[in-house]
Amino acid sequence: MPALDLLRALEGVGLHLSTHGGALKVQPSSALTDETRELIRSHKTELIELLMRTQEPPEAPMSPQSLKAMKMLELDPTLHRAVVTDSVTDPDVAVVAVAVRGVGVGEILVPKDRFDGLAVLAMLERYAGNPAIH
Repeated sequence: MPALDLLRALEGVGLHLSTHGGALKVQPSSALTDETRELIRSHKTELIELLMRTQEPPEAPMSPQSLKAMKMLELDPTLHRAVVTDSVTDPDVAVVAVAVRGVGVGEILVPKDRFDGLAVLAMLERYAGNPAIH
């Protein structure tokens, strides 16, 4: 049986398969039968390869600056964008975190010798009304 067909059959009986660090995880283990255990064992390598190709990568943890920008949007529903700059934490770069409601958050790392907070403000004001830029 091809691994994809087996995966679908196992999901059809209420089992969820995933990988973590190259190991196969099956949940809930209470739903495993002797038959499903044997099928999984005999196709373990193929199932792991399939899952590793199709699983979404885990989300990277957000920096404190990005978390703060997201929190600003959460606290003020009228904001469309939130920007947090930090030129103190890292000795080499300034962090500019920009959160856009309904889109996500991103960061720009600017070498400290090139960072100009007023230029960031001017850019934000310039593009704030542009509908092409979220």
